[in-house]
Amino acid sequence: MLPLIIVLLFIFVYLFDYKPVLKDGNTKEKILHGSIMAISFCILMLHSLGVQIPSPTDSIEKMIHSILGI
Repeated sequence: MLPLIIVLLFIFVYLFDYKPVLKDGNTKEKILHGSIMAISFCILMLHSLGVQIPSPTDSIEKMIHSILGI
């Protein structure tokens, strides 16, 4: 049931948010908006199907520790 809700919400977002970008936006804006929507859709679908998605927190903390030496 949850994947169906996600698909319906993304159709709603496409119709009212992304479609105007396609008409009036420039190419970079279209690519950025479309790629962010595609990534978020994939992550939400995987999460709704019970797939364990790794958190990027550990990688970010390691980068900060290596850069700042904290």
